[in-house]
Amino acid sequence: MIKYVNKCYLDAGEQLLDEFGSILPEGMESLGEYEGLSGLGVDKLLSEIYAIANGAGSEIISFFLLLFGIGVLIAVASLVRAPYDGIVSGGVAAVSSFAIFMSIRPLYESVFMALGEINSFFSALMPVIASGLALGGAVNTSGTAAVGMQITLWLVGTISEILLTPLIAAIIATAASASFSGIGAGRVSKGIKNAFTKSVGAVGTVISAVLALQTSISAAGDSAIIRAAKYAAGNMIPVVGSAVSGALSTVTGGLLYAESIIGVGSIVAIVSIALSPLVLLLLYKLCFYVVGLFLEFATKSGGVSCISGFSGAIDAMIAVYSMTIIVYILEIVMLVGGGASLLGGL
Repeated sequence: MIKYVNKCYLDAGEQLLDEFGSILPEGMESLGEYEGLSGLGVDKLLSEIYAIANGAGSEIISFFLLLFGIGVLIAVASLVRAPYDGIVSGGVAAVSSFAIFMSIRPLYESVFMALGEINSFFSALMPVIASGLALGGAVNTSGTAAVGMQITLWLVGTISEILLTPLIAAIIATAASASFSGIGAGRVSKGIKNAFTKSVGAVGTVISAVLALQTSISAAGDSAIIRAAKYAAGNMIPVVGSAVSGALSTVTGGLLYAESIIGVGSIVAIVSIALSPLVLLLLYKLCFYVVGLFLEFATKSGGVSCISGFSGAIDAMIAVYSMTIIVYILEIVMLVGGGASLLGGL
């Protein structure tokens, strides 16, 4: 009977890994196996970042030259005196905004595509993690994981897929309109960006803190139940107790292996999806930062609004993108780590 139970649990662990392998993005199927994860490390991550930056080098240089040229035009336009200063500055801002938008449009599309892919992967991962926790006896933690991950997915999806686009449009529009209406609109744009990025950070912190607390409480309850059951089996039925302990050790060993593969593979998959757009976002932000410094010295504060608007939009995208990655990874670490600690204590 015990051998049959062992075989059932070991088969369940293998099925769990098979299910995890089936939800991995195309080209990442090896992350569902130990061999596919054994060669990963910091050196691999750094080399990947270098390869992305090197591959996008010509694109970044071209964009920087375009942006710097626009900065020179804005600086020249700021020298025009009344009554033509508003017309010239507005015309330069309109043409510049169109040119910048067309240049960074592929970046926006790649970021939103990556966010959608990450959200889809996290959605498919929910039942796998919940099933793994339930198989290990962490029934309460499994329920907490399912509910917590669903709430997180809804909040993050709402921010990234519904709120981000209109907020980016509002930041760019209000900043560009400062060329016509003065620096007041530029301040509004900056205020929108600051409020949004701070709100995103607060949401990420609250989600992580609440899930960590719920997971800790649920894991403590599951641990007490599992240990009580093991104690009862070992002391009330002495003859069978040692056999039960041995069976538990075999079962937990297989499940620990499966959960470790799922946890590490999930994190690597999310980082792999997110890495290229994130590196490009940071490089584009560096271009805006350098040109913004130039304009701060070369023009009045109102002349920087067109550049600062798109820079603020990049900031908002970086905030949402980073928050999504960090929250998802933290949840995976907490849930898989909580299940592993329960299994390790058996």
